[in-house]
Amino acid sequence: MFIKEVLILPEIVTKNTLKQTLRKGDGKEAVALLYARYGPMLYGYILKFVPAQKDAEKILVNLFAKLPGQMEEACSSPLSIYSWLQGRARELVLIHNHVRHENATFTECMAMLADAPAILQETFMEIYLKGRSRTEVAAMQQTTEAEVAKNLFAALSIIRKKLS
Repeated sequence: MFIKEVLILPEIVTKNTLKQTLRKGDGKEAVALLYARYGPMLYGYILKFVPAQKDAEKILVNLFAKLPGQMEEACSSPLSIYSWLQGRARELVLIHNHVRHENATFTECMAMLADAPAILQETFMEIYLKGRSRTEVAAMQQTTEAEVAKNLFAALSIIRKKLS
């Protein structure tokens, strides 16, 4: 005996469907329609770039909170509704990640460098905390400016990797 399961997916929301829904109501119904159909997919998309679930949820809420004022743009876009929503989600993810990078304090940066070699920690601290030039740090470390630049690049790469 075979049991046949049928999975029924919600309909794709087209621009015409969205326009009809907008004509019927004040936009809340249209947002609810888009959320019901695309919310889970967009949440999964956001989680690829923002692994912290709370942050991903905030981005998703922010995306749908801004939608009522952007419905005309969505309907007139050459993209499908989902592609347009994904583009808005991508913008919010980029803003979120940019703010995270800017808000990292010096203490957080040094904590991220805790496992890095001492020379990388020292180079980062001398340049960013004490404001020394590469020339000064090179003289202090008895090395070349190119080596200081290489060490600084390595330290910043570690920090960027841990922030993303």
